[in-house]
Amino acid sequence: MLNNSTLIPLMVVLPLIMAILVNFLHQKDKSVKFISIVSLVVFVFVPIVTLYGVHLFSGHLRTGSFPEISKLLIPDVYMGIVYSYGAVQKILILVLTVLTGFSVLTILNKKMVSGVYVAMIFISLAATSAIILADDIFNFFVFTEILVVAQAALVIAVQETKGFKAAFKYMIFGTISGASILLGIALLLGSYGLLNITDLSNAIKAGGALNPIGLSAAALLTLGWLYESGLFPFHIIKSNMYENAKPEISALLQVQSKIVLVAMAIILFRVFSGFALLKSVMLGFAIFTVVIGSVMALQQVELRKLLSFVAVS
Repeated sequence: MLNNSTLIPLMVVLPLIMAILVNFLHQKDKSVKFISIVSLVVFVFVPIVTLYGVHLFSGHLRTGSFPEISKLLIPDVYMGIVYSYGAVQKILILVLTVLTGFSVLTILNKKMVSGVYVAMIFISLAATSAIILADDIFNFFVFTEILVVAQAALVIAVQETKGFKAAFKYMIFGTISGASILLGIALLLGSYGLLNITDLSNAIKAGGALNPIGLSAAALLTLGWLYESGLFPFHIIKSNMYENAKPEISALLQVQSKIVLVAMAIILFRVFSGFALLKSVMLGFAIFTVVIGSVMALQQVELRKLLSFVAVS
């Protein structure tokens, strides 16, 4: 059993607290700049000093299996939300916080600094960090939805018609994607009575071949993965977001999309590890996106459009 590290939640909680604080200090430029710089230092420091382990929010350790709920006798289950922190999570969060820091510092160099704008960046940082740490599939879904809203707000803040349209389309398709992920989670919960990713993986392995409900859940979650990652057929939606955001935010959105791509792919591989066809399907969409993105990039005459499709590919 890994250590129940109390510092792990700070990687999510601190950005949320700082987002609220800088939002209240809107139009107080000096205060926003000072708090933002201090916050960025703390954000980078916390993952460095945090020990590898897990954090159990409910306070319950692993308990015996409930076959009447999961319909499968697996050794034990987690009761409550779990955050898992290891070497991979540490690297991803450090990369994320450092690049977020560069984006925020670029904004702070301007004379007028919007506390609300910085708050949205901090919220997106918190959401992406939670996505990296979550070992609970419903908690993962909640923060993907928060991330979509924060990203749309950052593009809307540009206050241009193209940005409004890009954010609107992103939210509309995000609703469809969110519904598919939530329905997939509901099917898994109905079949196995579990939300913890590790326990779901064990339960599905113990149950043998996936039944039609499990296959439907895999298809729905894969659809959500395609959208959240900006892969075909949702590549144009993401490229429009990159194109219409400010340069520093465009870079941040790209990093967040790549991290979500990796995090959700790992979840799919863990939960449906016995479903060999899933890997081939995901690889096929990834390769097709590379080709489509590259071809569309070659057709562009505007630099920002070209770079947005390069980012997608």
